[in-house]
Parts: sequence; structure tokens; C-alpha cells
Amino acid sequence: MASDLHLSSYRLDFAPTDNPDSTAAWEQIFVQSNLYQQEKDKQLKQPQAAKFEKEWEVPIKERIIWLQVTATDITGNSASQMI
Repeated sequence: MASDLHLSSYRLDFAPTDNPDSTAAWEQIFVQSNLYQQEKDKQLKQPQAAKFEKEWEVPIKERIIWLQVTATDITGNSASQMI
């Protein structure tokens, strides 16, 4: 789960590897951006809950896979969570 009062985008990746610390191991599953936009009068909209459902088939039958979500707010700050 990723949440932020000013959430701008998020990205979901997976790594079919025993070493998820390697940036080359990650492959993108889904990305969503422009979640928090300004109105025409430059006022920021009230945040909506970011909800997504994405069907995705695991491309391997055996081994460990890692999932990672990275969320970015409107000022460019980002945080990641890996499972």
C-alpha cells in the first residue's frame, strides 16, 4: 500500500531474484502518474484515494520474487516498500 496526502504517482515493480538490492533486477509491472493535479485557478484539488487493481501473471514457476511499490509526492519526495 502507498499513500500520501499529496500523492502524485506510484510504481509497482517485481524482481525474480534472490538479490533484490540490484537495480538491474527490477522489472516494471504498473505505473500511475498525475494523481494530484491543480485546478485551472491554480488551487490544488483535494486528494482522492489511490486505488488500483492490476492483473499480473508471475512470469516464473519457482523461486522467490520480490515486489516493490514506490510512491512520489507532488514535491518529488519518494519512498519505497519492498516485500
